[in-house]
Formats: sequence, structure tokens, C-alpha cells
Amino acid sequence: MTMILDHRIESGQRRWQLPSLPLLHKAFAMAALWRAAYRRRQTERLLEALPFDARKDIGWPAGDAAETRRR
Repeated sequence: MTMILDHRIESGQRRWQLPSLPLLHKAFAMAALWRAAYRRRQTERLLEALPFDARKDIGWPAGDAAETRRR
């Protein structure tokens, strides 16, 4: 006896479907934007945590700009 197994999906039987490529592209683009924003905020927090003299040496605003203009 010979058994023939046919694993093709009939037209009415969809087991699962991959999301469309534009949807995946948008999801990856949003993830990349979120990661860039996260890294930028992380860098800003790091720079703000530096001592006054170190921030001044690298050109990062070390104090209140309005206070600096008054002097």
C-alpha cells in the first residue's frame, strides 16, 4: 500500500500568514528611531552628570545661559 501525503494548503485553509513587508519595515524603522532617541537621552544624562569644569572643557553648556549673559 502506498500513502501519498499532500501538505499543500487548500485555497480556503490558511494556517498562518506573515505580516506584509511594509508593515515589518515600519516596525523596524520605529524601533531604530526609538533606540536612537534612547541613546541620545542617555548621552545627555551622562554629559549633564559631568562636573562643571569637564562640561566647560568639552563645550557643553555648563550653566544657565541667562545667568551667563547677565555677567
